[in-house]
Amino acid sequence: MPRPIIIDCDPGQDDAVALFLAMSSPDELDLLGVTTVAGNVPLEKTQRNARIMCDIAARFDVPVFAGCNAPMHGQAITAEYIHGDTGIDGVDVFEPETPLQETHAVTFIIETLKQAAPDSVTLVPTGPMTNIGTAIEREPAILASVQRIVSMGGAMREGGNRSPSAEFNVLADHALIVTRSFEEQESLLGSADFAALADCLDQIDGLCFYNAGAAAGASQRHKHLQLVPIPLGEGPERIPIERLFEVDSLCSEAASPRRSALPFRHALIRVDDCLAASTGTRAAEFEARYHQLRADAVCEWPQPYNLLVTREWMLLVPRACESSHGIGVNALGLAGALFVRDREQHALLASLGPMRLLRDVTFPAQ
Repeated sequence: MPRPIIIDCDPGQDDAVALFLAMSSPDELDLLGVTTVAGNVPLEKTQRNARIMCDIAARFDVPVFAGCNAPMHGQAITAEYIHGDTGIDGVDVFEPETPLQETHAVTFIIETLKQAAPDSVTLVPTGPMTNIGTAIEREPAILASVQRIVSMGGAMREGGNRSPSAEFNVLADHALIVTRSFEEQESLLGSADFAALADCLDQIDGLCFYNAGAAAGASQRHKHLQLVPIPLGEGPERIPIERLFEVDSLCSEAASPRRSALPFRHALIRVDDCLAASTGTRAAEFEARYHQLRADAVCEWPQPYNLLVTREWMLLVPRACESSHGIGVNALGLAGALFVRDREQHALLASLGPMRLLRDVTFPAQ
């Protein structure tokens, strides 16, 4: 029986090849639909290019949907310097016969998975995962129908192709900085970690974070840092938690740990001058500030903790437990971006208040 799949893509010459392979394999793959996202080129070109591929393959039966035109957070990045202005340079561009469906790609993904049998559909994102992330955020229950997600993205044994450490498809919404050889997620961060962190922050104005251990919200054992572009939301703040400490004032002070109005144990320090240091010394500068925070927050290894780093500041928060009232909290939660599984958890969070939840998973302020 053919495997049911949804290809979520941003054609792009590489995605075009993937589409041709899938559309020429009806005995192996049941292509439920093609969803498109902004990525290699803007959305109006990726959806057109996907329809052109359907025309060339004579697969007019495959529905094509347009999705998100920008990342979930931050500004859109594109890659015309790789794929050309059309996204498929080398192919004659024409107005395709394959129609663009009126339904939004995210809606199509949600409705298709709602109707599918449990553990039955494979999602194949070959571009930024914005459509899939948005669908899961809106309707977490659809994950029950997902057999697996097969993604084209990431850089492990080589450097990134958009920054020294990040590959394009991942960086568009969320970058992972992963050690090449296995280290436990509870491990202390070292100079190589901070060198990669500094390289990413030099390229992207974002929030880098580390969940040190399962009790701090880590989802896997292999040591990794993460980076998301900012702003995190649609409010006036770049990062919601920043309203509780004065960034401009912090960056005018000496580089020593300090407290803020956060109602739990933590330590905060400026790092804006670390990025300004020479490439050969800035990793050591970041690492030194990190150990200052660990000492000031009384966070001795292997105490679980969350580390949050921007271009301006570094914040370390020791953790008491992973969740409260069934709601898990990681470093993004401490930044002000809490995630819930369903409407019931959303209502519970609204009644408790975010700060009550954060106090529950941390230690009292010193």
